[in-house]
Amino acid sequence: MLNDKLGAASLFYSSGRDQEFAKMAIDVRNVRGRRDVAIETYDDILRDAEQLMRGGKIRSLGNWTAGQNFEHLAKAMDASIDGVAYTMPLWMRAIAKLFKSWFLNRPFKPGFQLPPQLENDFGPSPCISDEEGFRLLKESVVRIKSTDQRAPSPAFGQMPESDWIKLHCRHAALHLSFLVNE
Repeated sequence: MLNDKLGAASLFYSSGRDQEFAKMAIDVRNVRGRRDVAIETYDDILRDAEQLMRGGKIRSLGNWTAGQNFEHLAKAMDASIDGVAYTMPLWMRAIAKLFKSWFLNRPFKPGFQLPPQLENDFGPSPCISDEEGFRLLKESVVRIKSTDQRAPSPAFGQMPESDWIKLHCRHAALHLSFLVNE
């Protein structure tokens, strides 16, 4: 996929295709001018995205458009309800659980690369418009707030709702920080 992994070293996976594309992509670990985005609730995610949409032309400082970022966040929320077919290997889940609290209580760092097995579940469409991505994000926020159903996380397994909120809010703050109004 584009933004999160391009130009960034993967924690667990790498492929020749990723390395070739990374030569053309922005190294998101070194982007300057990102917004400081504070998000603590699902409503905050939607509020920030709405402000961007109302603010005129949106410029992305990363590799994904606003629509792609919105769609990616929507897919992550939907996956926390519906689940995904992939589960990380046991040794990775064991390590992830050790660092879960640390991971969920700090801002996410740019540059994480999705495992190839999750690209279809979480990667954005190549040509999605900002409006369509925003519509999907809005639908996903409404949906996640309207149900208690949660699937196991591929990394952390079953999680309480408070952890899901932290995960989605930190994740959204990272992606939305790359979007600025011109």
